[in-house]
Amino acid sequence: GDILVARVGRHLEEQIVGIANGSPIISDCVYRIRVAPCIRRTLLEQLTSLPGRSWLASRAFGVSARQLSKHDLLCFPVTVEKTPRRSRSKE
Repeated sequence: GDILVARVGRHLEEQIVGIANGSPIISDCVYRIRVAPCIRRTLLEQLTSLPGRSWLASRAFGVSARQLSKHDLLCFPVTVEKTPRRSRSKE
């Protein structure tokens, strides 16, 4: 389950997809994001949300075919809720 994000394009902030299974062909115009399964859905939801798409659009540069830098993508703010750790019983 990877997340694919367009690196280049007029509306790149709208070109985000989660891959459930299989092996899509990746070009140099696409970023592949591979994260732990426990946060994959959270990241995909945040990237595709209106604030997430607005954030990506604000970092894209260029006139016709806009681009998103790897640095900017890596700076995307992800909010992950902490789950309480289970205490181990000492038996």
